[in-house]
Amino acid sequence: MNRMQLLEEQAQDSLALEAEFDSKVKEVLDQHYSNLQSLRKGAGSNGNILKFKRSTKKLQRRIKYLQNQRLRNKTWLNRCYETRANQYMEVLRGEWITRDYCYNYPFWGDEMSSSETQTGHGTRGTGVACHHVVDEEEHGVITTGC
Repeated sequence: MNRMQLLEEQAQDSLALEAEFDSKVKEVLDQHYSNLQSLRKGAGSNGNILKFKRSTKKLQRRIKYLQNQRLRNKTWLNRCYETRANQYMEVLRGEWITRDYCYNYPFWGDEMSSSETQTGHGTRGTGVACHHVVDEEEHGVITTGC
């Protein structure tokens, strides 16, 4: 798995979380509006006004809970992908250090801009282009070419 695939997976998972949040909020709102419709059918009494206020407070609590849950899930997802990206970069850094032909060059991941990091290509101060590939068929062996 390369960094671009990791970013694509993160974007897909973020969209799935947002879709799940939207569906839960829709369910809560549908239930609330259903409760309001049932209150309108009865006689206009103080009991209905109190039920309306309780229903509104319950709706506010449930929406706030869902928003907090979305924030927690989003934070967890970002940390998960950040951890995976850091592990990926550490493996690349380890491979870089152990290769004889890359010995005199600084690790490309430390000096690259974010746009270069996404493509996996970069140049070091010497003008030599480097390309790094993870071969999953070889049990995650990383080949580094300078």
